[in-house]
Amino acid sequence: MKRLLNTIEKEKKKKSVPFENVGQLEAQNNYWIEIYEDNRQRVLEDLLLFNLDDRLKEYILEPWTSTRVGIFNNAMIINLPVPNSRNKHESDYLTIIVFKNILLTILNEGNQLFSELRYETDNNLLNLELTVYHVVYFMTVEVFQLNMRNLAEGRKRINQLTNRLDNRSETVNQYEITSCKAEISKLSNMVEDQYNMMGFMPTLNWTHQSQTIRNEFQDLLQSFGHVQRSFARLEEKMESIQNQYQLLLQERGNKKLNTLTVIQSVFVPLTLLTGIYGMNFEFMPELAYKNGYYMVWLLMTLITGFQLFWFKRKGWFD
Repeated sequence: MKRLLNTIEKEKKKKSVPFENVGQLEAQNNYWIEIYEDNRQRVLEDLLLFNLDDRLKEYILEPWTSTRVGIFNNAMIINLPVPNSRNKHESDYLTIIVFKNILLTILNEGNQLFSELRYETDNNLLNLELTVYHVVYFMTVEVFQLNMRNLAEGRKRINQLTNRLDNRSETVNQYEITSCKAEISKLSNMVEDQYNMMGFMPTLNWTHQSQTIRNEFQDLLQSFGHVQRSFARLEEKMESIQNQYQLLLQERGNKKLNTLTVIQSVFVPLTLLTGIYGMNFEFMPELAYKNGYYMVWLLMTLITGFQLFWFKRKGWFD
């Protein structure tokens, strides 16, 4: 388990230090405690001194079941699905717990979502009188910016697939399309869940500056809505690409079937001729012709050439 303690101070440079004893935190300061752990049960054991409500513990243990912001006597908890650092198409859950002067975040180990934000708050690059509520806002902004990067990458990938499908369709395969579609769908579902959770943010009573923060979250909610609609359009494009690819496969199959039909059509009259001259009748005048063998070959060649010419003229080879 990795734990970091950040002091959220005003107009002063500060530094993240290893977390040691949260029981000695000063009430007049604001703090941001970061916990990175894959096992949520271990996290609960680490937070015994906070006397967490049993319902709040459920939000921590099973964040994927949360559909709204949890409000309790001494804390508020928010669960947001965020991309995994190793695989952006898989979800981690960011748990944000807001106490009066303590902000506590829980993330899977290795997730680097807040590395930049931590640097900014440590060095007061935001140039603000920060509170825990401001940091929550900037956390959601980090999530939004990550969504925008994933959206841009997804749009670029789909455009590349479309161009290849239009110009070099033989380089595209079914697995590539289905995997891309599945990945876009996962990101879209993730953003949809974020948007649903963000819908509660502007309605919360944050601080004495509630109206300002509500307005900020309202604007951010609209931005999340834009990203959600953009991902929905990407899903529609992927559906269109898959349908186009299926039509190409069908067209290729039809061409192969046409080829087999042409071959079969060519051999039907030839088979008829060989069948006739393979009969064992005693009197067959052609068998007595001196050049009968060559005449039959010439006849079969002419029939084949005429058929191929006819099929070509009718566009069977297009």
